[in-house]
Amino acid sequence: EPLLDALAEAVLRNIRLFSIEDLAKTAWSWATIGKEPISAEIVVACCSRARSLPPVSSWDSSEFLDTAHAFAWSAWVTARPDLAWDVFRAWASQGMIVDAATVGLL
Repeated sequence: EPLLDALAEAVLRNIRLFSIEDLAKTAWSWATIGKEPISAEIVVACCSRARSLPPVSSWDSSEFLDTAHAFAWSAWVTARPDLAWDVFRAWASQGMIVDAATVGLL
C-alpha cells in the first residue's frame, strides 16, 4: 500500500490549500478507504481545517455549503462524532443553520 501512504502524506502536507469542498471530499474518501490509523488522522485534519473556514460554497459565497453531510458521516465512520459537532458548532456561529437537510438526512 505504498501508493496510499504517499497519497496520505501529500494530503496532510497540503491540506491548508484545500477548499471547503476539497476537505469534504477528502474526509469522505479517506473514511471510505478506512486504512487505519491514517484515515482517521486525515478526517481529523479535514474537520479541524473546516472549522476555520466559512461554511459557504467556494464558487458562490452567498450559498451555504451543501456538503456538510460528508463531515458528519466521516466523523461517525471514524468513531469521532465529536468532530462533526465541533464543525457544526463553528459553522452555526457563522450563521449556518444545521438541520437534517444540511447534513443530508432529508
